[in-house]
Amino acid sequence: MKRRLKLEHDQEADALAIIVRPGEFSYTTELDDNRLLDYDSAGNLLEIEVLYPSLGVNLDGMPRAAEVAELLSRHGIKALTTTTH
Repeated sequence: MKRRLKLEHDQEADALAIIVRPGEFSYTTELDDNRLLDYDSAGNLLEIEVLYPSLGVNLDGMPRAAEVAELLSRHGIKALTTTTH
């Protein structure tokens, strides 16, 4: 069973963290300049960091994108995607 995502939003810094699971941070990868993924030493995703969410959050390539979109919607944050169907 997947854990429920939790959102921490710092409006003053215009940044947010989507907490995927608790754990000890080991390394970060970048989806792009404004989206970072934090992992533990076993490669488990711990957190998704987003800069400038006030401009909208790009979901392209983001892990658990559908869940993230729902979470953002509940908090009034616009989700963006460039993928076409």
